[in-house]
Amino acid sequence: MSSVNTGNDAESTAMKLKQIAVSCLKLGTIGFGGIAGMVATIENEMVVRRQWINHQHFMDVLSASYIIPGPNAVEVVMHCGKEWGGRLGLIVARVCYILPAMLICLLFGYFYQKYSALPNVQNFIFGLRPATAALVIGTVLRFSNKTLRNNKVLLALCLLVFVGSLYGINEVLLILGAGVINYLAYSAKNKIAVFTGLFLSPILLQIDTRFSDSKLFLILLGSLGGFLLLQL
Repeated sequence: MSSVNTGNDAESTAMKLKQIAVSCLKLGTIGFGGIAGMVATIENEMVVRRQWINHQHFMDVLSASYIIPGPNAVEVVMHCGKEWGGRLGLIVARVCYILPAMLICLLFGYFYQKYSALPNVQNFIFGLRPATAALVIGTVLRFSNKTLRNNKVLLALCLLVFVGSLYGINEVLLILGAGVINYLAYSAKNKIAVFTGLFLSPILLQIDTRFSDSKLFLILLGSLGGFLLLQL
């Protein structure tokens, strides 16, 4: 009886690994534009079509990938593979996602080095830019509709992070700062954080750093956190 169960488990694992390999080979082959252009494609494959994880889980993994060293898209795909196929699924997902992309990059690199100076090739390359921008905008609109709907706190944080990115603030600091403010907005039991932020503002002004815009952004970050807490 145990041997039958073992055989069924092995067959089930092999089937899952095969599914992971097929999905990740496909994503690695069509994965143009980095994580910004691939978010919607990965979500459609892993969440909508395969249903390996749900949308909220996917968004959590995507957010975490921005503060973990390494390529974001690979990290998200690896996590989805692990959720479906365990540790072997993680390895299969990584190899199958990277392999076709590596081969395509080598091929494109060869042709780019040989023919990039030709006018027609330059026109083709310039035409890729608006297409990539359109993919990014479409992804932003799609995810904002699911994540920010009827949530003023997350909408305010989204706008604040956007402004911070325009100032050139490190993206890891932006993500961590947004997480801290959202935690305080929903978890703080009193208003001490408001006064703490106001107290620390003069100290932030004394920080010896060459990025003056960063100082202003930190003060704005603290002010927004205080405002959100006052709304509770």
